[in-house]
Amino acid sequence: MSDSQILAVAPVDSLLRLVRQLRAQVQADPTVQTAMDDGRWQTDRQVEQHVRALISTSTLTLLASVHPEISSAEQQPIATLLGDDLVGFGPLEVLFADSTISEIMVNGAHDIFVEQRGRLRRTDVVFEDDQHALRIITRIAAACDRQLSPLTPAIDGHLPNGFLIHAVIPPVAMNGPSATIRRMSLNRLKIDDLIRFGAITPEMAELLRACIVSRCNILISGGVGSGKMTLLGVLCNFIPEDERIVVIQDQPMLQLSQENLVLLESQPTQVEGRSPMTVRELVQMSRSMRAERVIIAELNGPECYDVLRMIDQGQPGTMMSIAANGPEHAVERLLMLIKLSHPDLPESYLRTLVRQSIDLVVQQTRLRDGQRKVTAIAEVIPAGSNDFELRPIWSYHQTGLDARGRVQGEIRRGVASPALFDVLSSHGFFVPPSVLPVPLDELGQWFATKRQEAEAAGQQVVYPDANQPPATGKMWLPALWHRLTGWLPGRVNTSGRRKS
Repeated sequence: MSDSQILAVAPVDSLLRLVRQLRAQVQADPTVQTAMDDGRWQTDRQVEQHVRALISTSTLTLLASVHPEISSAEQQPIATLLGDDLVGFGPLEVLFADSTISEIMVNGAHDIFVEQRGRLRRTDVVFEDDQHALRIITRIAAACDRQLSPLTPAIDGHLPNGFLIHAVIPPVAMNGPSATIRRMSLNRLKIDDLIRFGAITPEMAELLRACIVSRCNILISGGVGSGKMTLLGVLCNFIPEDERIVVIQDQPMLQLSQENLVLLESQPTQVEGRSPMTVRELVQMSRSMRAERVIIAELNGPECYDVLRMIDQGQPGTMMSIAANGPEHAVERLLMLIKLSHPDLPESYLRTLVRQSIDLVVQQTRLRDGQRKVTAIAEVIPAGSNDFELRPIWSYHQTGLDARGRVQGEIRRGVASPALFDVLSSHGFFVPPSVLPVPLDELGQWFATKRQEAEAAGQQVVYPDANQPPATGKMWLPALWHRLTGWLPGRVNTSGRRKS
């Protein structure tokens, strides 16, 4: 019988009563008691398996002598359940083992929900009572090297097998011990996977690839559970292998495959014997690490100002995420977080700093049916001398629901600025209008300005054949270039920052 069938052995109430009776008897077994008192089973997987085997043997012996009416086929699941209860994660073990479950939500002893294949549902799994739930959740916290107590009633942590844990207990949790447990995928997704899932279009993916290689600074925005951290990890795959990357995060949520990689994790104050280390301190530390790329998993405090200053002072190619419901909300929330820690900074200075430090805002959204999609890519462009505005390049618009209740929508193309075209072209990306829609009149003005700059600098102006790329490299739609201005700068250096 599989673990998922454990609760089918008997009605839940009678099964819990049986387990409660057996638990006291098994714990009184001298062999089991000695093994559990050792304590090594909490940190050593092999010792844990040995203790589980002892518990199983003791349980099966008791069942055979005291409950002969229970068949041998039904005894083993009960022994497994008791082992989970004494040295594992109790009734939650069956949920941990189900790979289709992405999140476990404990709302007290008798209300346990899961997210499975994008949908929330209530489970039949329950704890005996609040004390049972507290014992198991405290054990989970200990496995994360965290301590739950009335003095520290809330913790964040992670298990070695990739689960992220947030737990809170009374007196803070009014309806009993509660926990949110999120499964981090051990399989590193690639951009082709997101395209296949319908989470992003090929045109969006190509634009983001060009922007990342061209060292644009990108802010990824999304609500809780929207998948923004997954998207950030996938986009990091576009970073060239020869660049040194420093990743800063509260919990190890990003899984990168590059070799030249430094992973930094902030240290909470409650861990005994360790000095606290905040994300802000890690950001400041990263400036001494010769990083070509700095990745900040989530902006959520006073580190926001330090990150923008770091970028403005010469750290292009930075990527970060923030919890927000849209590109405009993301930027406004970033400004709000800075003001909370630096209330004396002028608004005009902060808006100028954002304009100089962020190039793109990418919005990731969890739709009502559980789908996760990139719903907007917006460019931060100058507006006046000390302000900015967001210009949508791509946006997703919901059009309705199909017969199965799945959200239907369409991707609408906006416009990009010639300045972004300038940055991408200077790094060898001449993307077509289907990927980077730049208005022809703005593009023509940009070409004319570049020609004047080239001539003023005494640089050669190349007039290419309208049907052939120029000798300097593969250019984007040479016929369009020729039709707009009839020229191309031969060796104009347009690299560097594109905003002032």
